[in-house]
Formats: sequence, C-alpha cells, structure tokens
Amino acid sequence: MIRDKLKDNNYFDLYLSNQIEDLAYYEKTLYQIEASKEKVIKSLKNTIFRISVEILIARYSKGDNLAVIKEEYINCIPKFKAAFSEIIDTNSVQFIALGTLLNIDLSEDEELLSLIEQYDISYSLVEIFVNKNTDIDVRLYKDIKRFRPWIAEFYNKPDEREAIISKQLSNWYRSQRSSYFFGYDKEEEPFYFGYWALEIAALVKVLNIPDDSFSDHKYYPYDLVHFGG
Repeated sequence: MIRDKLKDNNYFDLYLSNQIEDLAYYEKTLYQIEASKEKVIKSLKNTIFRISVEILIARYSKGDNLAVIKEEYINCIPKFKAAFSEIIDTNSVQFIALGTLLNIDLSEDEELLSLIEQYDISYSLVEIFVNKNTDIDVRLYKDIKRFRPWIAEFYNKPDEREAIISKQLSNWYRSQRSSYFFGYDKEEEPFYFGYWALEIAALVKVLNIPDDSFSDHKYYPYDLVHFGG
C-alpha cells in the first residue's frame, strides 16, 4: 500500500525505473573511468550514493516492504562509505536516519567509524545515531546552531519534546526550502521521491518519544519508527 500522500503507484514505478537505469549507467561509468581522474571518480561516487538514497526513500514512499528496504539499505552501505567525506550533506543525514529507523547499527561498522575519525566529524546527528550518544551537549555542535536550532530546544526542554516535534513537523515542508529536492513534487518530470522527516522520526525512535499526537502527519513515517525487524 502506497505511503506517500502526494503521488501514486504509477508515478513511483516510473521514477524508480528511471533512477535504476541512471544508477546502472553511473556505476558502469565508474567501473570504466581511469584511476588517475580522482575528481571525476569522487563525483561519480557521490552521484551513485545520492541516487541510491533517493531510490530507498522512493521505495518507502511507494509502499515497499520494510524488510526488503532494509536489505537494500545494507547493500547501499558500501556506497555511503565510498562517498564519505568531511561534509555531512542532506543525503548522508537521510541515510543515517533511515538506518536508525531500520534498526541497523552503524556503530558496529569499524570502517565507517574509522572514516568518522579520519575526517574529524563533529555533527550532532552522527553523534546521536551512529555513536549512540543521546546525551549530547548541544553547545558543541555548529550544525545545531546553523541548521537545527530546534534540537537545542529539544534538549533544553525535555518535558516538551512531543510538542516540539509536532511543531517541527508542521513546519517540515517549509524547512526544506534550501534542499536540492524542494519543489520536486511540482515538476512535470518524475523527480520527487518523498519528503519524509526521517531525522525527526529517528530522534523519536531513539529517545522513545510518544508519537500519538502526530502519528498521522503526512511527512511522519510512523511504521518506520515502530519497525521491529
């Protein structure tokens, strides 16, 4: 059963067909590229990871089985590590949050932990979702101050977390204006893969926040939060 409230099954079938074809093209190109072309290789790895994340989210939007999505996610982890850098972008946050929701423990991946250490990553959601440190000092993370001030409020007012989440969900679509995919749902071409609030949902799951008051919000992936597989 389709989960997305904006598009139908036919839309996502076409979207996935196009993206899978593009992914195959870029993976073939990466295989054929000369090893000396480091910048091109890095760009291709980033593109492959981005498309892979978008496919995962589109599969969730379309209504695919969560256990099947989990298996595909596991197959995408090497692509995440291949594209990993000091920049934690939107796709990286979505991927990490989705892994948390699918009960995949990235903290057991020694190679990933080594990359986090190598690039000296100091990012709140990496700390919470990968390093399993939910008791963070919000003052230490620049990304909270710049992009997610609501997380500071979230930690400073623990008794109001449910209300803070509800407010953030009500502003979710508008808060995505700076994201590359904002407005994709209005394009004639099938670019849209879903506007799910994965990072919010992952925080709800990790911190065990009651979600009855916002369980039916159109951008809240309720079944992912309660997935036990």
